Amino acid sequence: MRPTDPGRTLDVPALADAAGEAQDALRRMDPIAAAELPKYLAAHEAWPEGWAYGRVPAAVAEQIRAVHQRGGDELVGTFHRTTILTGLVATRERLVVHDRWAHALPCFDDAAARIVDALPATPDEVLTYPHDAFSKNVALATGRLWHAKAQLVEPRLGVARGRLLRSGAGTIARAAAVLARIGGHAPLYEIHTYEHLLHWFTEDGWSECYRMIALALSRDPAARGVFGTAWFFDPALAEVSPRIAYLYRFPADRGAVFLRVRNGHGVEAALSKSETRRQLFAEGKYAPQEYLMIWPRAAMVDWLRSGAA
Repeated sequence: MRPTDPGRTLDVPALADAAGEAQDALRRMDPIAAAELPKYLAAHEAWPEGWAYGRVPAAVAEQIRAVHQRGGDELVGTFHRTTILTGLVATRERLVVHDRWAHALPCFDDAAARIVDALPATPDEVLTYPHDAFSKNVALATGRLWHAKAQLVEPRLGVARGRLLRSGAGTIARAAAVLARIGGHAPLYEIHTYEHLLHWFTEDGWSECYRMIALALSRDPAARGVFGTAWFFDPALAEVSPRIAYLYRFPADRGAVFLRVRNGHGVEAALSKSETRRQLFAEGKYAPQEYLMIWPRAAMVDWLRSGAA
């Protein structure tokens, strides 16, 4: 099934104009906060190696506190709108010549257009950490997440070993074997679901997502593969929700490994998005379960070179 939404076209000159206008408005509102913007953007672009997009360094948190002390939620919201718009302009320029992700430029433009459209109506109080939508938007805007249609991709992370250790002896043993085979728990790419990408949440969208990731991995020999954790990687969905069984089946048929892990907050979405699953859960016939998917680089690149079918 193909996406029903064809995607957005980004007006690049208009984005640059919007960023400039936002910077001017921030300077009028609070010149001191405006002077901090370059330092704040630089801190995001130099995010500590291996830190997830929502894990905020102390220096960044301190800058936000200082801005909030000067003007509360309104100033923080204005500061972060300006951060996102300014970051999108700079990151797009880098993406055009990026050694691994230049092929993602049309996807970046699609997401950027949606972010720009949504920013004016986004309440000030949610335009900051730890709100997940903001965290993803600012990470995309500053080049710490890349857009691969059905998912955002976060490079240079590692599989969380603590969660594996809490997931039982069977998972620990299988995980140890898989990680030994690929050369360790890091660095890998991690995938994330994102509100601006739901129009790509189709079989074609996911196939193209994995093709884009495989292409990046083929240019990144240090990366060991890609991983993600989700309720929709549960093999039981073949019986419970056959319409989305491809989410497990597609990577599983092409070399990915799936490990049952201790559930996190993600399982709530399994019930919130389907009346059928809610009914089966109420009848004791289905219990949401998260799985960790690891698709090794070698298997993924082999799939790409064989035609990515």
